[in-house]
Amino acid sequence: MSTRDRVVLFVLAALLAGLGDLGHTLFGVLAYPENGIPKLPYQPIWVFLVFGMAGVGLGEASRRFRIVQGFSFETVSIFQVTFAASLFLGQYFLSSWVSQFSDGVAHLTLGTLAVFSYAVLYRGSKGVLPYLASAAFVGTLMEALLSYLGLFHYLDRHVDFIGVPSWLPWLYVTAALAATTLEQFLALRFHQKK
Repeated sequence: MSTRDRVVLFVLAALLAGLGDLGHTLFGVLAYPENGIPKLPYQPIWVFLVFGMAGVGLGEASRRFRIVQGFSFETVSIFQVTFAASLFLGQYFLSSWVSQFSDGVAHLTLGTLAVFSYAVLYRGSKGVLPYLASAAFVGTLMEALLSYLGLFHYLDRHVDFIGVPSWLPWLYVTAALAATTLEQFLALRFHQKK
């Protein structure tokens, strides 16, 4: 990936995930401690940096999995990128709302949206599944670690799996789909196919 690709992934991930995280904060899904770290109105600045780095990491992982699996789109349109990003942000906001009901409702809703996103964007291709599973696993573990370190915490009613909600991996599946769609778009648009 070029530096420009990394910057694009960083900025979009920081903005989209930061906006989704704001929904979690406002709906009382998670909270940040008052520990002197500079904050925007509701979130510490480090949140946007971590989300940006996660976007770059997902993009780089996508590229590597794509090379190993031999998976590639022939074309990726700006519509597909916009659709994938919109699904991710929509699912993030939806998770703030559906998590207020029960874990079952959250799993059903968020899982259905993740599977729908995969089916629409990848038309059932199995080549992307190891990447999606890895993103869900690593992303969830990283959030559990950050929560354990006290940088933020999910409110008790949402915690049912290693310090985080058990529905969290569904968000990472959709985030990974958005990142790989954008990474593919950038690779096809600005570089030779890799």
